Amino acid sequence: MTEGKQGDCGYARNDEIRHEGGRILKKKSRLLVLIIAALMAFGQAPAYGAVSEERPELTVSQALSKAVSNNTYIKSMQESEATLKQAVRTAKDTMVNSYARAYYDDAYKGMVEAQLALSLLDPNEKALKETLEYNLMSCFAQTIALEKTLVLTDKGLEISRKNLDYASLQLQLGLLSQFDYDTMTYNYQKSLNSREEIVDGINTYYRVLNKLMGQKLENKYTLVLELEYKPLADNFNITAAVNNAINSSSDIKKLEKDIDLIEYDIKHLVYDKIDLDNKKKMLENSKAEKERELEATKTQIEMDLLNNYDEVRDLERQYDSYTKELAQLKLDLDILLKQLELGQVIQLQVDSQQLKVELKEESIRSAIYNHSIKKMTLTNPNLAMQ
Repeated sequence: MTEGKQGDCGYARNDEIRHEGGRILKKKSRLLVLIIAALMAFGQAPAYGAVSEERPELTVSQALSKAVSNNTYIKSMQESEATLKQAVRTAKDTMVNSYARAYYDDAYKGMVEAQLALSLLDPNEKALKETLEYNLMSCFAQTIALEKTLVLTDKGLEISRKNLDYASLQLQLGLLSQFDYDTMTYNYQKSLNSREEIVDGINTYYRVLNKLMGQKLENKYTLVLELEYKPLADNFNITAAVNNAINSSSDIKKLEKDIDLIEYDIKHLVYDKIDLDNKKKMLENSKAEKERELEATKTQIEMDLLNNYDEVRDLERQYDSYTKELAQLKLDLDILLKQLELGQVIQLQVDSQQLKVELKEESIRSAIYNHSIKKMTLTNPNLAMQ
C-alpha cells in the first residue's frame, strides 16, 4: 500500500502491520481461545477478575483521532505535498529548457514519479487511516475479550477452590483416589498460571494501544466497542471483491507506473549510443522483475482475500454452533436450578453450570467481534491484505 513506519498494532506498512501488530493479535487471540477451551473443559479453570480502578471511557473513534495525530507518517505525507508540487514544476522547467535528450528524459521521469506520488497522497492517507482504525478495533476486541476472560477466570478459580475443599473431604473419607485429587490440584495450579498469562496479555495490548495513541504506556481505559452480527450475504461475490481490491491498490498502481517508465527508457535508448545493448538488456531485466513483482502482488491480494473470506464463513458457522450450544447449556442450567430447589444438587454444581453459560456467551461475543472486523477486509479494498 504505502510506505511508512508506525508501531505494533497500528500502521507501519501493510506487511509490517501483519508482522508486528498482527503477530501480537494472532498470538494473543490463540491464547484466548486455548484459555476459554480449558475453562469449558474443566468447568473450574482460571477466571477473570473485575477491574476496580476508575478508568476513562475510550471509543475507537477517540483512539483513532489520537493515533492519527501521533502518526509520523501521516504528518510527513501532509507535509510532502508542497515539495512534490515544486518537483513537478522544476521537472517541467527542465524539460522546456533542456539541451540534451538525457536531461529531458530524466526530468520527464522525475515529473511522472512526482505526479504519481501527488495523485496517491490522498488515497494513501485514507488507506492509512482505515488501516489504523482496523488495527485499533482488533486491539479493542482482543483486550475486551481478555478482560472479560479474566473475570470469568476468577469465578472459575473460586469454584475450583471450593471443589478442591470438597475433594479433600472425599479423599479423607476414602471416596476419592489420591490420583484424582492430585489431578484436580494440578488443573487448579494450571488455571492460576493461565490467569497470569491473561493479565500479561491485557498489559501487552494496552501498551500497544497507548504507543499507537502517543499516551503513557501504563494507561488503562474502559474500552467501548459496539459491533453487530450481520452474516455475509449468501451471494457475496468474492471474485468482484478481489478485482476491486487489485484495481484500487496503490501498490499495483505504483508498480504499473514503474513498468511504464522503464518502457519509456527502453524506447528512448536510441538517443544514447554508449553501451546501448547492455543498457537495454539491463532495462529489460528490470522490467521483467517489476512485472513479476506486479503479478506476485496481485496474487497476494487474491490469496489474502480468499483466506479472509474463508475465515468469515468459518466464524459464521462458529457463531451458529455456539448459539445452539448456549441454548443447551441454558436448558441444563434450568434443570439444575429445579434440582437445587428439590435438594438434589448443591449450589456448587449450579455455579459451575452458570460459569459454562457465561463462558459460551463470551465465546459468542468474541466471535461477533472477530466476524465484524474480518468482514471489513472483504468490503474495503484498503484492508484487503489484512
